[in-house]
Amino acid sequence: MQLSLQKQLFIQISLTAMMILVLIPNSWGQWEKISTEDKTYDSNLKTVQFDVKNVQIGTPPILKLGGGLPLVLSFDDFNEDLGDYEYTVFHCTADWKISSIRQFEYIKEFTTRSLMHYQSSMNSRVPYVHYQEEIPNEQIQLKLSGNYILVLYEAGTENLIMVKRFMVLDHKFSITGEVETPNSPEVDIRNSYQEVIFNVSKPEANDVMIQDISATIMQNANWKNAIYNAKADFERREYFIFGTFGKHLFNGMSEFRNLDLRNINDVSPDVKNITRFNDGIEVELFKDLSRQNNRGFYTDVNGDFVISDRINTNNTDSILVPLITKEIDEFQYRNEYLDAFFSLEAPFPLPKGESVYIWGGITNFELNDNFKLEYNYDYNQYEIWSFLKQGFYNYLYVVKDKKGNIHFDVFEHNRTLTENFYHIFLYHKPPGQRYDALVGTLKLSSFY
Repeated sequence: MQLSLQKQLFIQISLTAMMILVLIPNSWGQWEKISTEDKTYDSNLKTVQFDVKNVQIGTPPILKLGGGLPLVLSFDDFNEDLGDYEYTVFHCTADWKISSIRQFEYIKEFTTRSLMHYQSSMNSRVPYVHYQEEIPNEQIQLKLSGNYILVLYEAGTENLIMVKRFMVLDHKFSITGEVETPNSPEVDIRNSYQEVIFNVSKPEANDVMIQDISATIMQNANWKNAIYNAKADFERREYFIFGTFGKHLFNGMSEFRNLDLRNINDVSPDVKNITRFNDGIEVELFKDLSRQNNRGFYTDVNGDFVISDRINTNNTDSILVPLITKEIDEFQYRNEYLDAFFSLEAPFPLPKGESVYIWGGITNFELNDNFKLEYNYDYNQYEIWSFLKQGFYNYLYVVKDKKGNIHFDVFEHNRTLTENFYHIFLYHKPPGQRYDALVGTLKLSSFY
């Protein structure tokens, strides 16, 4: 009789556990058609940033599994009404498709959280609300490594606000590599492209199969031109070899142009004139010239930007001030927004169907119509007014052709000797594992 009761109790507990698993919500249902592309859908949200807290600039949003520095999501909201925002996270495959595992398998606590940390702008001529959120936190904690997306939406609706990519690292593999001039018979490729090659050391157990690992290669924190699902070309006794036969090629581009808008109290080498109004500030920048034939070297931050109103007077090279650490300023609600006037000298407009854009981290490396320049026949220049927050920016002038392709060598140049950052992300999915684990990373520079 006692054994029968134990069996009944076991069956009851098992059925209850199964019911709980079935009833655990998976928020993915309402977002099943969402794109995992890193993108902001509400045009009233400005200066979106998602970075590791207080680390070197150019660092991608990577958490260390089980510890390390948090990520900080921040943005400014210009909507008339105070937003009621919630967010959730989803695990993704190595090539950024939603994983088949359910949320309770990789999130420790709750699957959704309200965005509660916000502050109205202080003493700024243009009012806004600044949001800032750290991840992980007491409600959102992650159990598995790999790729993730953060999905921000309007609470109680399916109104999508933004999708931001990030990663969780469980470091198990060592990677070594370098950026080289391509070994190609084509002169244009040798002069204009950079090639990334790398080796992955096998762990001591040496039970990793070549078909179970893959890599993603990203240039300058730009997901748009990343190389996904790169496979090892050869296997040696102690390591795997990636990148032979010219497979990992990137445009060298040119060094980014610098724009320092941290100090709005006086003109600077970048700022020609500042006009203040009760409801805003206009900043006229010095006219930019074509750099197509200018082969000089420039110090830049590889397309990134830093929001700050602080000037380090102890540093003799003002350009280098923001290069070391991208500090997450907790007082970003005090910074002003500016209407900045860009102009680019051009004796003639481009052929019909071609357009000029400001491009870089400032535009999320997209061709954004808010940064599309128009030609002024009276002044023989392309020009645009852009709405920017106090800070330090990098940008390029790129051209979109009739087919939508981006060209870097019309007003800039495109060469192999340009300094760029590269990040390699290594994924492992052994037989029987239902997700791609992120098991190694490496940062490279084309200069060292």
